Amino acid sequence: MKIVMVQTTLGHYHPPRLINLAKTCQREGHEFHNIELSGSISTYPWFQAAAQGEFSNISLFPDRQLENIPAEEMWSKLRATLEGMKLDVAILMGYSLPVLRQAQAWCEHNRIATVLISDSNYFDKKRFFPFEFLKYLFVHKADAAFVAGQTARDYMIKLGIPKERIAFGCDVVDVQAISRQAGLNRERIQQVRQKWSLPEHYFLFVGRLVPEKNVLGLLEAYEKYLHDDKSENAWHLVICGAGTEQEKIEAYLNNVPAEDRVKVHLSGFIGPNEIVDFYSGASTFILPSLSEPWGLVVNEAMACSLPVIVSNRCGSAFSLVQEGENGWIIDPLDPVMMASVMKKAANMDPEQRAAYGKRSRALINDWDLDLYSRGVIESSKLALAHARKKYKG
Repeated sequence: MKIVMVQTTLGHYHPPRLINLAKTCQREGHEFHNIELSGSISTYPWFQAAAQGEFSNISLFPDRQLENIPAEEMWSKLRATLEGMKLDVAILMGYSLPVLRQAQAWCEHNRIATVLISDSNYFDKKRFFPFEFLKYLFVHKADAAFVAGQTARDYMIKLGIPKERIAFGCDVVDVQAISRQAGLNRERIQQVRQKWSLPEHYFLFVGRLVPEKNVLGLLEAYEKYLHDDKSENAWHLVICGAGTEQEKIEAYLNNVPAEDRVKVHLSGFIGPNEIVDFYSGASTFILPSLSEPWGLVVNEAMACSLPVIVSNRCGSAFSLVQEGENGWIIDPLDPVMMASVMKKAANMDPEQRAAYGKRSRALINDWDLDLYSRGVIESSKLALAHARKKYKG
């Protein structure tokens, strides 16, 4: 097969996946090319990667931001690129952008198999029938889907792609590399703590400081946790990230008693090469999002052998968290419940907490780069087989 993947912008998560995929395709006799629409995106201004020589990548607008490229100009360039590639399978990153819907229509007109990549879930935000019906009209035309996990698969089934044409694994990280770095960090943990002024025990949040991440809800729950545990040994809270809610968070903390405020550490944005330092020193990871298709930070935390507390609005919760084994699933709208789980995590016997972390590492081992590569190739084969039947004659 000649497989072409169309993505918006490559960030630090993508190159390890695509390098592994290119090697796997070469080994199995397939040809793989990636098309990147733009060099940056406003949602993740830091989410950029240098050109990689270990996989074929065509960047259509490397020096421009996705949102600033006129739709007609973008489609004109993408169409010309696709027309020169003689592909068998097109893998499209989602369906929200007009250019991706145009690419699928072009593929259908030219009888080229299509795979839709999606990590959306039915439950992570309000859904309205008219929009869902419009999605169905687009999604069900895809020949196969490549999704994050079981809840994303269930949503794709609702939108018209049958279970037998869906493969898992689009949201993975380089588990081995992250785990290896975490292990090295723990051998010099005192130096790591000193470098970042980290406390001995802390809950860790990593993410953008935007409303859907629910950091203000986390702070409310943390205050309740501290109210129940007034000892000097109460865990701190470390927040890594930047975003539009920064001022609201700081204003909230200004109204917190001083003895509690000193236990909250706003570390700002931490780059991908340094964030493992924070995972390495943490005691438990928490992601309290109100809306989160997947949550790759959960993968990272588990790769660093951490127990995890994950919102039931995160797709990863239902694939990666096993209650009573490696973490807890929480309701992000219930700060009392969140505080109770935080207290439970902090009061665990150290050996039991280590066992939770070890289980996290074992579970995430299956969600690695090879899963991504297998998923791309499997979904491509499923799409090609379905397209041949569909276009027969």
